[in-house]
Amino acid sequence: MPRKTRAALLLSAVLFFASTAHAKHANVSGHWSMTGRLHTARHQHAMVLLPDGRVLIAGGMSGTRTLASSEIYDPRTGKWSVTGTLALARSAAPAVLLNNGKVLLAGGCLNTCDEPSALAELYDPSTGSWSQTRSLNTARYFHTATLLQNGQVLVAGGCDSSNCATQTATAELYDPDTGTWSYTAALSDAPYRHTASLLANGQVLVAGGYGAGKVLATTEIYDPGLGTWSSAGDMEAPRYLHTATLLNDGTVMVVGGRGGEFGAMLCTTEVFDPSTLQWTYRRTIGKMVQEQTASLLSNGMVLVAAGTGVANIDNHLILGSKIRAQLYSPRTGSWLNADRLNHARTEHTAVRLNNGDVLVAGGINSNGTDLAMTEVYQASQ
Repeated sequence: MPRKTRAALLLSAVLFFASTAHAKHANVSGHWSMTGRLHTARHQHAMVLLPDGRVLIAGGMSGTRTLASSEIYDPRTGKWSVTGTLALARSAAPAVLLNNGKVLLAGGCLNTCDEPSALAELYDPSTGSWSQTRSLNTARYFHTATLLQNGQVLVAGGCDSSNCATQTATAELYDPDTGTWSYTAALSDAPYRHTASLLANGQVLVAGGYGAGKVLATTEIYDPGLGTWSSAGDMEAPRYLHTATLLNDGTVMVVGGRGGEFGAMLCTTEVFDPSTLQWTYRRTIGKMVQEQTASLLSNGMVLVAAGTGVANIDNHLILGSKIRAQLYSPRTGSWLNADRLNHARTEHTAVRLNNGDVLVAGGINSNGTDLAMTEVYQASQ
């Protein structure tokens, strides 16, 4: 299974897919519109919604260069502005909004994304600046970070060596009151590119990922009260590079990813029920996709946008960034075509704004070029 970064994978493949010339057709209302451009095109960055409704983007990569820059999006003006600079340029590090209004960015990938970092930093929206806090006990990237109900942050898994040659099963807790990290119980597996979902009962579900030379179907639940992990059973399909979304009924839906036979992309979807600890298949998304974004809309539907897909060109399967977007309705259990994006992209980020719209930013197009374009999806009410 390849362990290259997304940029290297796209650039090493022969890529072809129509990205901007397309008919905008959909069978549901809602539409995409362009908004302000980033000052620096990027992928593998972090993005988080701030308490005042603005959006922070930090780090990432532009080509093979890691970034230390950060930017702020203001939905009122539709513009991006440069804000504080990270102490260390990095990518593949998640950002978490803390209960005190600051943003935690911990770990990440250095240089050309071939070296893990343990550095952790805090962004203060009131000053627009970053400051260092205590470092992780284990340097890592492609890990997950989850804000717990008690205000602490759970970091789990990730790559702990150059080019993801090895992965870590360790998990750590960050205490914002003391600014310190402490180990908690380790995962049974050592995944990267997995997902972590905070459940309604305060526990955390970790699903899939890649580790120990294989794609994982295993899932585990972390109990903050006990500080332990327990098995949540196996998904029907091993997968990584997928998305996981907590639905309004408390279940978790995973979509797509990679992990089929010979590492093929997946179009399957599954739902986890915490009350029964059972995984069940749902209707497929229709076409194979990985590295997409999935956003829960105000109306309870799930918007799955862009990502990497496959096109059949002269009987050859070609990887390419997608403009496709689809909506899943939990009420009917069906997928609907949504308005297509204006730009094909993968390795992008998405966040739901306070007004219910979804902001998508950055990513890579099918030519392997980083994008500065951002767009907003306005859902039907």
